[in-house]
Amino acid sequence: METPVDPFPVGWFSLGQAAGLRAGEVRPLRQHGRHLVLWRDESGEAHLLDPYCVHLGAHLGYGGQVVGNTLRCPFHAWRYDGDGRCAEIPYSDRSLTNLPAVRGYPVQEHSGQLMAWFSDDGVPRWRLPELPQLADPGWTSVFETHTWEVPTVWREIAENGIDLTHFHYLHGVEGISELVFSSTEGPVWRSRCEHMVRTPLGSRPASFDYELHGPGYGWLRFTIEGAAEIVFLITIVPIEVRLLELTFHFLRRITDDPGRQEMTGALVREVIDQITDDVPIWTHKIIKDPPMLARGDGPIAQLRRWSASFSRAEMSGPHGLGPDLATGRGGAVLPRSGGLSSDLAAGYGGGLPAEPGGGSVPPRRQPRADRALTAAAHREPGE
Repeated sequence: METPVDPFPVGWFSLGQAAGLRAGEVRPLRQHGRHLVLWRDESGEAHLLDPYCVHLGAHLGYGGQVVGNTLRCPFHAWRYDGDGRCAEIPYSDRSLTNLPAVRGYPVQEHSGQLMAWFSDDGVPRWRLPELPQLADPGWTSVFETHTWEVPTVWREIAENGIDLTHFHYLHGVEGISELVFSSTEGPVWRSRCEHMVRTPLGSRPASFDYELHGPGYGWLRFTIEGAAEIVFLITIVPIEVRLLELTFHFLRRITDDPGRQEMTGALVREVIDQITDDVPIWTHKIIKDPPMLARGDGPIAQLRRWSASFSRAEMSGPHGLGPDLATGRGGAVLPRSGGLSSDLAAGYGGGLPAEPGGGSVPPRRQPRADRALTAAAHREPGE
């Protein structure tokens, strides 16, 4: 069954770190195949608008200025409020009531990110949660970020977290990862997989818990038992039809053990290395739809069905996501599952054991997966 992917899906998408936009700042952006203008008014509220003045079409992001809680056009000083309505024409007494507005987009702050809602009707269908570790004193509180610009579509990135066999063959993870569960609830995807990781302390069980809240926002918590633990917020921002910006925002579990501190830092570097290894694959592969799946691949078919609910065509149909903002919930009309998908029961696309003799890690990959953790354990103090 084909599940075509919309390169500009409906959902919440990052505009950047909230602290990076100062009061009075105006910033031109390019996202979702369109030009935009981001600005923060003098009361501290952030706004996102289509950038072209309704008067003669000047771009408000180049030379526009914040005046109070309005954005002033650089060409003839027409002013717009945060919703895109014309608030003043300084040289005219023309009525503003029937003037067309520039389009505005809902903007909220979550987990330190400015997040904007994109859909044809501009009505948010669900609320975003905060990354739980940001409120936990047992974790670092300042993100370490790493960004990649990738010529692909958002679903390819989302699939990466549940593509169980590629961790072994591409990234050198010991053995084949096993899926513990995968489930969908409206706009939310949750899954957990486990595998063994070679460390200087010996082979240790590792797990990662993967949670997505729509196509542009989620996180992954990566734990190596008794050795290291990290979590990273994931933001995916479509720019053009086949170009996106992927950013990982890392937090570390705080520990007083110098060895674990080193291994935690090594785990962050390992994740960055793995995504860097993924980029050439994403860059040069085709989007195979439908895919030819094999036993052990992971719940790819399930994720593709879930991802299809965020297409603009689906949103406008009877099975799109419905607003439920009073309760803070809302979701796609999708089958709810508390455990393994039907693909797993059928033996396709799931976390079932790999066939015997599934192959060893290619030699060029095998050393890399251990190198960072091993180096961390054997580094002398002060190095």
